[in-house]
Amino acid sequence: MRKKIIIMDFSTIVFLTIWSYAAGISCPDGEWRCQDWSRCIAKKWVCDGNAQDHYNYDDRCGDGSDEDPTMCAQWNCVAGHWKCKDGLQCLDESRVCDGDMWGPGSGCNDGSDEDPVMCAEWNCSVGYWKCHDRLRCIGEAYVCDGDTFNPHCTYGSDEDPVMCAQWNCTAGYWKCKDNLQCIQGDWVCEGEAQCNDGSDEDTTLCAKQNCDPAVGYWRCYDGQSNVEQCIEEQYVCDGMNHCSDGADEDPKMCALWNCTDTDRYWKCNSGQQCVEQSWVCDGNKMGRAYGCNDRSDEEFLLCVKWNCSATGRWKCQDGSECMDPVSVCDGNKHADCSDFSDEDPAMCREWNCTAGYWKCKDGLRCLVETEVCDGYDQCDDKSDEDVAMCAPWECTGMMWKCHDGQLCIRDHYVCDGGSNCDDGSDEDPAMCALWNCTAGRWKCQDGQQCIEQAHVCDGSNTCRDSSDEDTEVCTHWTCMKCDNPHATGCSYTKCADSLQCVKREAVCNGEADCKDRSDELCDDGCHASPMKPSERDIVKKCQEDLSRCVSVKQYCDGIAQCPDGSDETQVGCTCEDWDLKSCSVGENQIQMSCINTNWAAKAAVNQSVSKCADSIHMVETQGEEQNNTGVYRSR
Repeated sequence: MRKKIIIMDFSTIVFLTIWSYAAGISCPDGEWRCQDWSRCIAKKWVCDGNAQDHYNYDDRCGDGSDEDPTMCAQWNCVAGHWKCKDGLQCLDESRVCDGDMWGPGSGCNDGSDEDPVMCAEWNCSVGYWKCHDRLRCIGEAYVCDGDTFNPHCTYGSDEDPVMCAQWNCTAGYWKCKDNLQCIQGDWVCEGEAQCNDGSDEDTTLCAKQNCDPAVGYWRCYDGQSNVEQCIEEQYVCDGMNHCSDGADEDPKMCALWNCTDTDRYWKCNSGQQCVEQSWVCDGNKMGRAYGCNDRSDEEFLLCVKWNCSATGRWKCQDGSECMDPVSVCDGNKHADCSDFSDEDPAMCREWNCTAGYWKCKDGLRCLVETEVCDGYDQCDDKSDEDVAMCAPWECTGMMWKCHDGQLCIRDHYVCDGGSNCDDGSDEDPAMCALWNCTAGRWKCQDGQQCIEQAHVCDGSNTCRDSSDEDTEVCTHWTCMKCDNPHATGCSYTKCADSLQCVKREAVCNGEADCKDRSDELCDDGCHASPMKPSERDIVKKCQEDLSRCVSVKQYCDGIAQCPDGSDETQVGCTCEDWDLKSCSVGENQIQMSCINTNWAAKAAVNQSVSKCADSIHMVETQGEEQNNTGVYRSR
């Protein structure tokens, strides 16, 4: 029998080869296959709203199929993600109602993740806390962090004194002596006060930082660096490394470790971890940092027998969870208890609100007292804004009562130059003349207005009488400094004429912020800045106008920033001018006509660069090459 011979052309062979290869691609669990069959990506990246520059990301399909509108409209978001209202995008739940409303890239492209009606009913993700206006979730580390000048919640509910006095700092944080502020544990006794009351640098407290077990300290020793460390015993076997060598989480040691203060800590069933008793049966089954990594602290049989009241908490009716009393009858219609018992109407009518809270007239909800008579209806029956009730109401916390007796406003809005009270009493001239500005604010010389201290002598008039820019005032004014040495954007330095303060980040950045341009009169190639070199732009002086400094990021970018154009001439744009050790073209380097505006910052730290064919512009050459469109592609 004669055999049939099938002849195929080259294109057919290539097609069948690709088809047979693609047909064999099977994605593992948790991954999704791109429509061009080229790769698998994690399902959490499918329909996440990021479709640009596919080949520059490891989490995208090159054909854009992971953002196909028709497919996304039918896509079910993976656990822990929320679908935007347009049905085309999935967003990590931690980004929902986070207050970031600056458009695409910050959340849902249609803005639905910040919808006020939705946010009012939203339950914040684990590790986040809901502001009292119920419109925003912030990280628990920001709650009661002492930043009363720039609170994270509207009206400053995250810094409310009554709430903060009862707040338990998150893991790894330490509560200041005034009981109103939490700071990172490793900031205690570091030599500079972080607590507003200075208690973290208390002499008696810091004298105990000698790793004495008698006062609750534990010594870890890094044999590689020969560095001794002291940590509080409460951080030993807590599931997170605090010693540089990880000695505090050594499995053999933790198996034998007795949790410190058994009235406060509980050992997980794994025998490897101690957690705060207030985390046991709190409904968080995520583990890591908020409970046992083995989740044994949320086992049903344990929780049914657990005494919630011993840690000041309230037990849900099904016995499976313990709730913070402030969460009981708080009006959250989705409830905190899985059985919804914390919002049971019959129970709430009999419930006594915790200290610092006020009960709505219908008996169904407890409000923070600072929300009462604040001009916003919080109670379903609107009793918190009832005219007859508000008249005798005494404002609490950082609130001030308008003279008409109907409204409480934040005290830093009093005499700020704009009426916040309906009757305008917060701007009454006679009252403002006697008013003492709140912390962090300065009184204008006319005695009628309080402004933020950061606006004093900043080069722009903020006071109506312009006294904040008065020569005599500014000459003797001390520029603000960050209370927290780890913070940025809050320390200022004085211009040479002593009349203006500019942010320290603005010194020697290539742009004059001082009116006398002294912030750019820099020594040694523009490096006279109070910032560390790693914290500021590296800048160079123009050749003729030595009073002007230009950021290296703007050197040799094809646009002249120096008046003499020296930032774009061959002088200053060669490898030798940047003291580079090597500029030869090796096998891993290329030469081509191109402009890369990022090269100079890299060149200034002596990373390997190659000169372009025009001998002026440069491009980084280690592991990547760049075409004349400015798009990188991997080798």
